Formats: sequence, structure tokens, C-alpha cells
Amino acid sequence: MNPEPEIRYYKHEVLPMQRRDFLKSTAAGSGLIILRSGALRGQNAPGNKLNVALIGVWGRGTAHYNVLRNENVVALCDVNDLRTKEALQLFPKAKTYWDWRQCLAQKDVEAVMICTADHHHAFIANWALNRGKHVYCEKPLGISVDEVRTVRANYLKNRSKLATQHGTQRHAYPNFERLRELILDGAIGELKTVHGWDARQLPRPGYPAAEGQPPSVLH
Repeated sequence: MNPEPEIRYYKHEVLPMQRRDFLKSTAAGSGLIILRSGALRGQNAPGNKLNVALIGVWGRGTAHYNVLRNENVVALCDVNDLRTKEALQLFPKAKTYWDWRQCLAQKDVEAVMICTADHHHAFIANWALNRGKHVYCEKPLGISVDEVRTVRANYLKNRSKLATQHGTQRHAYPNFERLRELILDGAIGELKTVHGWDARQLPRPGYPAAEGQPPSVLH
């Protein structure tokens, strides 16, 4: 059998491009600034803006509202019509969708921010990359190793022409990068086991049983 290919994980990269760049905001994980020329915040002239689609307007999507106010938001997509109406008050010129596939078909969309439920992330990211759109994707990148590897392979094919960023929040801080370097450099010897834990308390075990029909505003 051939040995398993080496998989290395990188924090977000800002790649050289012909017309536009992604720049992450000053607060790690709080959003990003999308500019054509690489201008800094406060220098975002109309000609520097990209046409952005926000897919998943509530939850993590709301964390990016302040940054997106300085961009040209041309599309909003969410399965909850009530949340879409709220976002539309901030971005009144945007077209609205509840199906992200139709949203990505909008011809003037140049970049997407993916803030949906986790199980959509990999699919939307791949569709966007295949259609030549820049991608910001909240964590997780996928819900299986196979999904993440598929997105990564697609990213590698497009890295010279498309900018991408993964919203890893605290993992963008130097401490996590230093730990990665220590492991890859062999400072702790051969890595055999990884333990992870969390103090989060779930309010209930699993998901409640389905009751009735969804409201008309939920697709």
C-alpha cells in the first residue's frame, strides 16, 4: 500500500492576485475586508470593492455585518425569510435567496462569505471555487476528512487566482501556529495521540424530536 499523503494545515493565506485581494480584519475571526487593490481600511474607495454574497445571514453571519457595511453586498441567502428581511435592512440593494445554488448563479457575485450550518460549508465552498469566486468560510471547513480534503484539493488548483480564508478565530493567534511548528519540527518527538476537551455544557442531549410542520418562513 502507498503511504498516506502528508496533510499539512495552514492558517489563512493572502495570495497575490491580478485585481483583488482578501485582507483579514484587525480582530481575528471578526470578519474580513475585501479589496481590489489591497488598500487598507479607511481607503476603501468604490472602485476597490468586490461584489459579495453573504450565505447564512444570521448566527455567525451577523458577526460580519460591520465589515460588510463597507463592501458591495449584492446577494443575501438564508433559509429563514425573517432573518433575510433583517439583513436586507442593512443591505437593501442585495438580491435575496433561500437556495445557495441559485445565489451562486448570480452573475455579478465575485466573493462569498459562508456562514451557514456546518453541513453546507464544504459544498458551498467547492461550488464557489468552481465558479471562480473568492471564498471566506467559517469553521468547520467540512464535517468529514473527505470533505475537507476535497475542498483543499480544489483550493490548491485555484490558489494562484482566487483568495480564500478560513474563519478559525482563535486558531489564527500565534500560539496555535507555534504549537503546529513544534509538532512538525519534532520538538515533542513522534506524535501518537491527541486529546481534546471542552467545558461547554449542552442544554439537552441530542436534538429534540420533530413536531408538526415548519413555519412558512422557513424553507
